[in-house]
Amino acid sequence: MIRAAIDVSPLVQTRAGTARYLQALLRELTTRDDVEVSTRSFGGTSRLATLARDGVWYPFVLGRERAADVLHCPTYRGPLRATLPLVVTVHDLAVLRHPETFKTWTRTYSPRVVPRVLRAARRI
Repeated sequence: MIRAAIDVSPLVQTRAGTARYLQALLRELTTRDDVEVSTRSFGGTSRLATLARDGVWYPFVLGRERAADVLHCPTYRGPLRATLPLVVTVHDLAVLRHPETFKTWTRTYSPRVVPRVLRAARRI
């Protein structure tokens, strides 16, 4: 039995593609007998919640997960170091190719943090 911890924070942030992917993933994983899923989430949709999630929870708190065999982050937001194998799903890198189309925080945060999260991942 694999114990998978999954970051579901994107479900409070968006209803777009990432949320649809995450809902489908959770639905399918719950049908399996060999996977036990637990979810992790932080904060709401406010700017303050986003800053706390991106500035503290993802890089320093989520990565200390110990109650699972693997940690899955369904976006490129995740811990900079993890105590267990980290899997990160990257849907696109538009924020790096076309930063002008994103809000200031995402434009500032992404080029500094995304490469570090991807280096911390065991699988992408």
